[in-house]
Amino acid sequence: MKSKAPEKLNIKKHYYELRVQPKLKLIQNWCKDGELEATICKRLGVGISTFARYKNKYKELREALKNGKMEIDYMVENALLKKALGYKIKEVQKITDPDGGLTIKETLKEIPPDTTAQIFWLKNRVKDKWRDVNKVKLQGNIEVNSLQKLSDADLEKLAIKYSIKV
Repeated sequence: MKSKAPEKLNIKKHYYELRVQPKLKLIQNWCKDGELEATICKRLGVGISTFARYKNKYKELREALKNGKMEIDYMVENALLKKALGYKIKEVQKITDPDGGLTIKETLKEIPPDTTAQIFWLKNRVKDKWRDVNKVKLQGNIEVNSLQKLSDADLEKLAIKYSIKV
């Protein structure tokens, strides 16, 4: 008679092969569409902890997730840069004449740089120069009032005062 433990391991591997592996390209596309891993788990019918184990175990799954996320991150990064620098767009306007004729008017519209996008970009890309954190250097000694110096009676008073059970 066969042991149940090896069968169980086979079923788990089989489950990955049935539910996840055939959908790696779909998983990559879901990431590209901005889906969260929790949503991907629901779509696959896999628990979050199981999915985490699969990510640790199967390189192909990690790659699908990474590639999908990388593509959308790159697109967002480019959109942010475009907004930070400003850009031009061609506006097309269709105008109908009183006699029924159609005139197409094209104008080049300039979208000015967005200072919020610039600040965000600089704070994240040139951190040393633009981050909001100020480093303060302290010198000297700091003494901490230690409870070790208090007597048992004083400790009991503090315990009573702050409703601490001893």
